[in-house]
Parts: sequence; structure tokens; C-alpha cells
Amino acid sequence: MQYVRKTYVEFIHPGVVCNVVSKQEIETRDVSRLMVPENAFAFKFHDTISTTVMVDGVEVELTSKCINMSPLHYYGGKVFTLAQLRRKMPDEDILIRNVERSDSKKVILCRTGNWQPFSETDVFVPAT
Repeated sequence: MQYVRKTYVEFIHPGVVCNVVSKQEIETRDVSRLMVPENAFAFKFHDTISTTVMVDGVEVELTSKCINMSPLHYYGGKVFTLAQLRRKMPDEDILIRNVERSDSKKVILCRTGNWQPFSETDVFVPAT
């Protein structure tokens, strides 16, 4: 059985209530060759495997779930530890309390102006 492996990038954009994701097929996961949309603050990669089979004389395409998922890559912005937030932004009570209560003790002020948790598995990519 022949199959096709495709690689995708998912761009994460800030939304009104929750983040919005756009997806496109790409040839390589080389971050230096990636064109990040201006309104995206993060991205991640994944692959799918597809094949075509005959079912009752009809060709049917089967596609796997997302596999080989990458960590979340934040593009641009500035990462802050809890200590840095307390020192540089002492009046940001809600943000500081949210970070204190979260599993990750870092946050990122994204290039789009929104705050997001920054976990140990996340990757920071400087904007070019």
C-alpha cells in the first residue's frame, strides 16, 4: 500500500474570545524558511499520513490523525519569569497571580500584544 506523508504548519493568531488557528501544507520544518503571518504570534508543526483504498468499488482517501507534533514555537515577543514580572510590572496583579497559579512560571508578551503561558517545552524564535 502506498502512502503520502504531508507536513503542515499551524499558525496561532489572537482572537476575541480564544486563539484562532490557520493551517497550511509546507515542504520543510526549517524555521528560517517559514513565512510567519504578521498577525500570528506562534506556530507548531505536524504531519499526516494519507492513502487511498477501494471500498465497495469506490476510492476512499484515509488520513491519519496529526502525528510528529512539534512543540509550540513563539515568534518574537519577550519572555518573562515570575520574578521579572514582579520586578518590572508590580502593578500587574492579575497577570502575576495567574502566573503564580499556573504550571509554567513564565509568560510571554507576544509580538501581537497578548500574553500567553510559556512552558518548558515551548520554543522562542526571535522575529527577523
